[in-house]
Amino acid sequence: MILLFLACSPSAVLPHDTSDTGDTPVAEVELSVEVDPVHASHLWVGWRQEEAATAQVLYRVAGEEWRSTPSRSLDAGEQRQVLVGLPHGVEVELSLSLGQWTSEALTVETGPLPEGAPEASLVEGEPGAWDPGAAFVLLSLADNSFGSWVLVIDRQARVVWARRSPTQRVSLHPRVSLDGTELLLDDNSYWGSFDGGAGSSVARMKLDGRLVEEIPLPGLHHPFTDLPDGSILYTAMDRTSETLDRRWRDGTFTQIWDCRDLLSEVGESGFCGSNTLWYDPSTGHALNSIYSLETIVEVDLDSGQPVRWFGHTAGSWAFDPPETAFWWQHGGYLTEAGTLLTSSKGVDAAQETVVREYRLDEASQTLVEIWSFGEGEGVYGNVMGEAHRLANGNTLHNYGSATRLREVTAAGELVWDVDWEASTMGRSTPIADLYALVD
Repeated sequence: MILLFLACSPSAVLPHDTSDTGDTPVAEVELSVEVDPVHASHLWVGWRQEEAATAQVLYRVAGEEWRSTPSRSLDAGEQRQVLVGLPHGVEVELSLSLGQWTSEALTVETGPLPEGAPEASLVEGEPGAWDPGAAFVLLSLADNSFGSWVLVIDRQARVVWARRSPTQRVSLHPRVSLDGTELLLDDNSYWGSFDGGAGSSVARMKLDGRLVEEIPLPGLHHPFTDLPDGSILYTAMDRTSETLDRRWRDGTFTQIWDCRDLLSEVGESGFCGSNTLWYDPSTGHALNSIYSLETIVEVDLDSGQPVRWFGHTAGSWAFDPPETAFWWQHGGYLTEAGTLLTSSKGVDAAQETVVREYRLDEASQTLVEIWSFGEGEGVYGNVMGEAHRLANGNTLHNYGSATRLREVTAAGELVWDVDWEASTMGRSTPIADLYALVD
């Protein structure tokens, strides 16, 4: 733990002449700066103010651009503010702004990266072409000791937050809650202790480390998502197949849909195993990507019935042209433009992973490919993966077991490329504002 103090006299904190404004110089302010004992990239700034004032902390990694915490209207008394989004082991300059006054800058160093946390082996890109609304990315990486790490990285792929999964648990599908205020971290026992998911759960957490709730999800195999009412939708595995279950806030469970019902309806057999769930608030439906059937099923959560499905199960929509069909797809969601975006093998047996985007032609029940990326790139992840459409039109592609994360423009220009020497990357989520995960 590091604790530093800075006494700020009136002469030190006034950046302007107050003789004509009538401003009263602030009383002496003493700052304390503490490195968080758990998340060593976080800095806690403390002070006591003698009167009510609007406060924020200005800070930056030494030599980089200045940032600020959200402005807060505070009463007189002891105050505390956490600084997030900082890498481990860097010098940070910071100062306190109270009303019209700003303290002299103080320099402190964040703590070291936790032992064993994965670090990127390759980082390349063109910062001017990045989506500015994706300043950070939440993701998980499996390590080589049957465990996993959940990380938040910045655009230089520096770790700014890290949590290792508990013993005999793995985190494959960490996500940000629908309202953007919490981290939802799966502690999956299906792959951690191979107990069929009996001990699986999801931790609702704040970025500053506060545990809001531990939610048991028996049978959790792969994906889950929260719903607007706070319930959790997830795929539960039994010995023969998988069901789509909902855990309500009161701890009760409802089985929404059984994948075997679809197979029975279309006269097929097979094993059901999902890798992604995406909730569509406009319809109340969920897209369930079932990799083992190479099919994405849209399920009405109210009726529990499949509405339509895309892929290779009987009754699926067609592909136009046929050679643009997705195979072994991972991920799958509808963009704001109403198109379907997924990560896929290039062709059935290709050793290459691509992104495919389709327009949905309702009249002919056909997926018409309108954009793709990855063919000829030679990057292949045999399991996991997904693709996100970013606000500026770029696409963020997660290559799963290739442990590669790449951002590409609509014109196909690669503008960000990060590689890790790890075994598998789980789900990834772009994040614009980390402070929304603290308040």
